[in-house]
Amino acid sequence: MSAASDALFPIESILLNPELERRPSRPSDHAAANAAMTAIAAEMARPGGNVLKVLTDAALEACSAHSAGISILETDAGQPVFRWHAISGAWAGYEGGCLPRSQSPCGIVLDSNAAQLMANPERYFTNIAGAEPRIHEVLLIPFYLLGEAVGTVWLLSHDESKHFDGEDLRIMGQVANFASAAYCLLESQKAAVDNAMELARSNERLRRTNARLADGIDQEAQRPTTAQPLSFTCDGKR
Repeated sequence: MSAASDALFPIESILLNPELERRPSRPSDHAAANAAMTAIAAEMARPGGNVLKVLTDAALEACSAHSAGISILETDAGQPVFRWHAISGAWAGYEGGCLPRSQSPCGIVLDSNAAQLMANPERYFTNIAGAEPRIHEVLLIPFYLLGEAVGTVWLLSHDESKHFDGEDLRIMGQVANFASAAYCLLESQKAAVDNAMELARSNERLRRTNARLADGIDQEAQRPTTAQPLSFTCDGKR
């Protein structure tokens, strides 16, 4: 499990997972989940669509969160980090930033391959203590691509007006799974377009090379030749 080396409190002090079952859960809101997936599907049809941003926008609204984001594990200067690829809500200004894997709540999600509910996570992950507005609760779920957990989708509440429950977890899981499939499809389409464009560029370079070679051959063939006169000695020998 990921560990923050300068943690002020033990990890157990911030984990609230049992609360997802103990807290009264609001009635299932299928309309909210369907609206979120409809928005994602519409974004897929848009050239250069940003599915991840639509995902965070939709999650923010569907779960009445104060901030929502998606973090994806990648490498920065040789070190594993979670990059915030999309953020909606109060924390939108942090979009594009990152945290080291070992110092991010997302690391615990990937280590356990399970959703996590945390309260005041800066007590353990001290590097986020300066973020504003502060985190009251964070609900994180794994984000999968082709069956592998590569990041997390997360919701934040910044005060006691919002406590996450089982319905938030259900909606998040459903919407994130749909967004994952949409993201994979869009990335595959982009890769296919990029490959096609590269093939077209390669063919154009080959065409130009062949044209230059053919032009060189034509010029050589059209160049006039000067016949050298034959000279003989008196005995008839050249």
